[in-house]
Amino acid sequence: MSEAVIDAVEVFLGQPTSTPSQETLLSAFQKQEALHDGTAVHRPPYSKWRQHLGKERRESLAAHMGPQAKDTAMDAQTMILRLAVLMRVKSSVDPSLNEIAQHLLTADLSGISEDLLFEACNILQAIKAWKSLAHVAQCALINTTKRAETSPRTNILADFYVLANYKLLLPLFKANTLSEIEQKGFAIKIDALSPYLNNASKNMLFYRAIIANLGRDLDTAVSFVLAAQQAEGRMIGLFQRLESFTAPATLTVGPSETYKSLLDTTCHHYRHKPGDSPVLLVSSNDDYFARYHDKLIESFAYWNPAAILHIHCVNFEPAEKILDALEITHGIKINYSVDMQTLLMPGSQNFGGYCAGVRYIFLPEYLTTYSRIAVTDIDGLIRRPLAKLWQDNKDAILLTSKYMKSEWQSARLLWEMIAAGSFGITNSPENQEFAGYLSTYLCDQIAACEARGLKLFCTDQIGLLLAYMRCRETCEFTSCDDLYMQSGDWRFGRGDAKTKLQNSRDYRK
Repeated sequence: MSEAVIDAVEVFLGQPTSTPSQETLLSAFQKQEALHDGTAVHRPPYSKWRQHLGKERRESLAAHMGPQAKDTAMDAQTMILRLAVLMRVKSSVDPSLNEIAQHLLTADLSGISEDLLFEACNILQAIKAWKSLAHVAQCALINTTKRAETSPRTNILADFYVLANYKLLLPLFKANTLSEIEQKGFAIKIDALSPYLNNASKNMLFYRAIIANLGRDLDTAVSFVLAAQQAEGRMIGLFQRLESFTAPATLTVGPSETYKSLLDTTCHHYRHKPGDSPVLLVSSNDDYFARYHDKLIESFAYWNPAAILHIHCVNFEPAEKILDALEITHGIKINYSVDMQTLLMPGSQNFGGYCAGVRYIFLPEYLTTYSRIAVTDIDGLIRRPLAKLWQDNKDAILLTSKYMKSEWQSARLLWEMIAAGSFGITNSPENQEFAGYLSTYLCDQIAACEARGLKLFCTDQIGLLLAYMRCRETCEFTSCDDLYMQSGDWRFGRGDAKTKLQNSRDYRK
């Protein structure tokens, strides 16, 4: 996909007399991206260029562009143009981007082209400058009314605008102070998009789902999402998560053919006989295991001496001597499974999503061996004894969700409502049915996402929500907010910050 851009980069870095303008270079990037993304979804353009241009080309171009891009005295048009190129070729960008975001908030944008305003929105979303993104996206939408024809980017600009205004509400949500007045103010902003979007479009129907869920009307929110699936509209990649929803009543208990295939390619090593004590279950590929397991195991052992940790290993087998050493060092027991699945190659965009979700896919299997299972991510820290999780209700399903607390006034985006990184379940018959619904849904999503070019990320959280809705009359659920902690913060160029945060936090408190 990148030969045209590579040629332009080579010329840009070559003879100064023949260097094309940055407009030409940006145009080359944009043309290739348009061919790659298709018509259904818009994805941030930056990360895709890392593998296509290669490290040497990217670093050379970044070195040429970097010093100029930090100059906040330049006009807004030049600033956007240079940053648009720079962010495609660097894996991280100087923190001065926050100053640039502030500059764009107050700059005169009236004479800037749609192409560059669109680029500014991409930049501001990547660095999470939500106030500036709301402003720039609104300016870009207003400019569309000056043209006779509808821009193909109108839906995406509206998505940027809605996402930014939603994110601006999150501090109020986290403090549980998001009032009806703020919710109505958000709804008014959605209504103001009517001149730009058809009210029956995929985008507008999804915005209605956000409004409904802010008011804790979960069933109405899901009904809007299901209606949005049947409508036309182009969306940002984040909002495309709606395509992975299904009606809760249609969930079924497997085993599906996918599940049977995964069982055939997975070998379980129960090195230690389980007793009645809860087991911690994590899943990981070899890279994540190498990066994060030390601190996770250290924190788990601190709170749960002599307990069992079960590691579901995707496409790798840990050395027994390493596991033996970890057991001796930390005083715990380690069982593991080796999952040599052939459905998704490590280079697939969905391999990471599979590694995260497979712990839930295999829940029915693990519940035949373990009576109580706590499930967490591997890239954080355990912060309490597992045995105390079920003190109040011995057969409750433990969900990490503010929605489970009646005093909480609002709810987040549907796929953010239940965190997949912290969960607990027992092997009661009703809970086994819940696990079956969740597992079968996730198995179905593997094939569906691959076939439709969707991402598996967040399907574990969507699956937990749908299984909760399917089983809320038959299973008991309670909140579980203090088992596990990690950094859920993603931003452009975060790099190794997540590892540093895991190592720096105190799990003993």
